[in-house]
Amino acid sequence: MSFLCTIFGAVIALFASLLCAHNIIKGPVNTAARSLVSVIRAVPYMIWQNLTRFGIAGPREAIKVGDTSADIEEGKTADCWTVGVIMGSSELGLTRSEISALSPEELKNRKTLVRAAYYKAGADYIINDVSELLNVVADINRRLEQNTPRKLLTPGPLTTRYSVKHAMLTDHCTWDDEYKAITTTVMNDITRIAANDDYATVLLQGSGSYAVEAMINCLVPANEKILFLVNGEYGKRMLTIAESSRKNYEHLNFDMTRPVNVEAVRSKLSADSEISTVVFVHSLDLYDQYQGLYAGGGKFRFTSPTNVLLALRQAIDEYRKEGGLPARRARYMENHKVLTQGLEKLGIHSIVAPEYQSYIITTFDLGKLDFPKLYAALKTEGFIIYPGKLTSQPTFRLGNIGDVYPSDMAALVNTIGKYIEAR
Repeated sequence: MSFLCTIFGAVIALFASLLCAHNIIKGPVNTAARSLVSVIRAVPYMIWQNLTRFGIAGPREAIKVGDTSADIEEGKTADCWTVGVIMGSSELGLTRSEISALSPEELKNRKTLVRAAYYKAGADYIINDVSELLNVVADINRRLEQNTPRKLLTPGPLTTRYSVKHAMLTDHCTWDDEYKAITTTVMNDITRIAANDDYATVLLQGSGSYAVEAMINCLVPANEKILFLVNGEYGKRMLTIAESSRKNYEHLNFDMTRPVNVEAVRSKLSADSEISTVVFVHSLDLYDQYQGLYAGGGKFRFTSPTNVLLALRQAIDEYRKEGGLPARRARYMENHKVLTQGLEKLGIHSIVAPEYQSYIITTFDLGKLDFPKLYAALKTEGFIIYPGKLTSQPTFRLGNIGDVYPSDMAALVNTIGKYIEAR
């Protein structure tokens, strides 16, 4: 414990003994003192005062090392890292001579009880004695480095607002009526945003390819033919899935840097009357999922990712708060403009002509840049980029979406410029 914590505990114990002497508290002094310490130490103010005095910016830059469950609870309330020490602790409650008198098995059992108490209190680390503390510090530093905030300029996952990530911190049961109600509001809001209530939204707890495959197998009858329009790796993936699912299909290949040739598609459809649709594949019962979510009042068929759904609920709220599609689209378009214009000045060009380029994700010619080295340099500065694995030529991709802003794009361009100059 810190010096302040030790003094504070002693004062509370003295106060408890005085109360006992005046018959205000009934029972043994030690029990009353421990109870009061537990209640008062759970508040975070003493730790926060220490952080302020030492000029420490945030509680996750501090460690609360304690020898009682109350210490751990105090640290958790303050949002510090918490470490429970077993040997010599008040929680163990044994003197050196008492420890020496125990058999190894008895001591092991007593230590197990202390470990369980620390764990229940929420300790991040539990150590046998303080000699292990330096290893804990090293591991915390590793985790802090691993969790350094970064801007994800990738097709996915994306940089997410804190409020969305924070929404995942609550656990829910999938059968709970409150949770099912949240699920229903999410589906209804997505339908309104994307389809003006003309369709139904069916949530699938998997990747984008997972959803696409489910739609192909469920919405295209076995006796109908599919036409795949292939203009990159995702199109090739569709063919692989269709082949594995033994679908009846045809495909047309297109240059990935240009729009699909509509006339070629129209000609193909005119020439082959068996073709009913244009899509992708896998076997998941989409209708059963729909039935569960709607007739079941928001109940998934199987276990759903409850924390992720809560995040999605918050993400939709954030979307509305920003101003919906007009505001978000304007921000993404400005992100794209700042990014492409800035990189053009550095001699880095998009491989797609401006008139065909979307503002969501942009693929750039890598030129003579070494991607692993560029990636490492940008990661050091807090930016994560994506390799251009979808093209035959060396490229890299940058996403313009998520919780990123024009100022982030300007900072990225500046960082890439410095990297080029330093090579």
